[in-house]
Amino acid sequence: MAFVLKTFGRLQLIDGDGSLVAFPEKGLLLLAYLFTADRGSADRTTLASFLWGDADRDDSLATLRKLISRMKARQIELGINMLSSRGNMVTLDRDSLSSDILLSETEEEVEPFSRLKQLVKLMDQPFLGSVHSHSRPFQRWLAEREICHIALLGNTLRTASRLAQSPKESELLRKAAVILFRTEPKDPDTLQMLIEIFQAEEEVASLRNHFEQRRNAILRGIAASTRPDSDAISLRPTSAPSQAKLETALPLEPQDIRIAIPRLVLLPPKNQSVRPQAGFLAASLVEDITIGFCAFNSLEVIAPYSAVQIGHHTETQKAFFERHRVNYILDTRISNTGDEVTLFAQLIFFRPKSNCLGRKIQP
Repeated sequence: MAFVLKTFGRLQLIDGDGSLVAFPEKGLLLLAYLFTADRGSADRTTLASFLWGDADRDDSLATLRKLISRMKARQIELGINMLSSRGNMVTLDRDSLSSDILLSETEEEVEPFSRLKQLVKLMDQPFLGSVHSHSRPFQRWLAEREICHIALLGNTLRTASRLAQSPKESELLRKAAVILFRTEPKDPDTLQMLIEIFQAEEEVASLRNHFEQRRNAILRGIAASTRPDSDAISLRPTSAPSQAKLETALPLEPQDIRIAIPRLVLLPPKNQSVRPQAGFLAASLVEDITIGFCAFNSLEVIAPYSAVQIGHHTETQKAFFERHRVNYILDTRISNTGDEVTLFAQLIFFRPKSNCLGRKIQP
């Protein structure tokens, strides 16, 4: 029977019938690591450090021996021989176990849109799900995997975007662009590709110019108010300055500029309507607005993926807002009266917390 190691969504082992197979969680994490290791092998010391970090070396190696024994006993029960050990080395037989784990050297010749569809399906879910470890080798490995995933998605998206597209393929490009943006919200190349895929170059250029002028005016005002000779400072409008000119005209410290630019988080809408499709529509609207805001230099926006996560954990929201220095929160809620569906939005100024604006929007 064929077995598959799933790493996106939840870390789990699935049999050929699609059923979940009981297996030690640390064992699954070890298998995932070996999938990415050179020739599928690693020494015991490396594996123990990966799983348990800075814990006592002898204790970690003893625990690893017990884990490997459990894994071997379990694979005998399942009739599979995917893990073997010889001396100090532990090896995964990649031919006996398949996985959705993404490797940069695989499937390079797959048709771009087919590859992109697979990447979108996988990367729309968190890698390893809720599995976590505080060991530094694990953290480094996880960061390397995320970099690999981003590179695969970005390269495939760029290749596919240059090809002729059907309406379904255009929609796939947009979904992929949104996922890429979630992982790289501040990368200028990602933002530019996002704008091109959504065909919003002219609109963004116009809005960016407008908000850049507003931003420059705000920064000049701050510079004037913080200098004793503020009367001598010229406040006449300027075009978008070069970095050198900006540094000359605005003698602000970096922290002053960060304070001058507000930070906004758009929380996912709470659906209090009996119509589930209203929630999907409102969530798409909020996500589109978030992406649009990210094109502005006058505003810093919390990435949609982080906003969705914190939106589902109300008990930790205040700490999240304080840690990320959020100034404004857009909170949305869907409700219905009879056949009428209403989207209520309120903009909240954080620290001190007060409602600045609340509007009902009827789709």
